[in-house]
Amino acid sequence: MLAATVAIALSACGSGGGEEAIPQGTLTKQQFLKKAEAVCDRSLRELNKADLAAWKKYEPDHTTTDEAVLNKVSLALVPGKEREVRRLRALGLPKGGERYVYEMLNAWEEGLEEAREDPSLIREAGPGTGLYKSYKMANKYGLEGCG
Repeated sequence: MLAATVAIALSACGSGGGEEAIPQGTLTKQQFLKKAEAVCDRSLRELNKADLAAWKKYEPDHTTTDEAVLNKVSLALVPGKEREVRRLRALGLPKGGERYVYEMLNAWEEGLEEAREDPSLIREAGPGTGLYKSYKMANKYGLEGCG
């Protein structure tokens, strides 16, 4: 379940919308991907710990199908995913891919906002959600460790 949660949550990014000024890229695509994969590897380890802690707190046996418990466990992952997006933004944007990566990260943030309102989206984000959109965008860009 965590793998699916992380995969969907990692790829969630959101649309930028409008005429926002997008920072100039400072990295090559390869540099960005290498650094982003390292960020995502670190986040995955942190998310695994948060997942285990949430299960221990809410359902030590990991056997429940109770939506309320599953939602609590899912919500416990959101802060870690938000840190991950902040770390990715801190890397800077790749030259030539600025708009795409900027919009991907925005979709991710939008998806996490949606997940705060409906935690089941962490487990099952479908088309039309920010998490789903960011997952698709990340994979298309080559950011496989975050998706």
